[in-house]
Amino acid sequence: MPGVRNNQLSKQVVQLLQGRPGWTFEASATPGAPPAWCYTDSGGVELAVIVDGGAVRIYLERTDQDVTVADVDQLAEWLAANAAHAIQGDQKDGMLGRLKGGKFFTWN
Repeated sequence: MPGVRNNQLSKQVVQLLQGRPGWTFEASATPGAPPAWCYTDSGGVELAVIVDGGAVRIYLERTDQDVTVADVDQLAEWLAANAAHAIQGDQKDGMLGRLKGGKFFTWN
């Protein structure tokens, strides 16, 4: 059942990427297309991670290339080997982490 597999993978991707610096969750502008986790570096999206069809797709913006991995473990391995800067850093704890990190306000 692809829908169940997609839901499980989506939850695992959230656990891996949520709160990491540079990552945001974005809805697709295309109706029916799945949302994506996007890593932004130097003002532009460098890569996007999409769960679709029971697999995890990694889209590389600069080269217009897709890489497909079977699960979140393979996603983490691929990121560590090919985009280590995107997976480094500790996960922030939601809103509190963003506030402490100065993402909403500048603390004097």
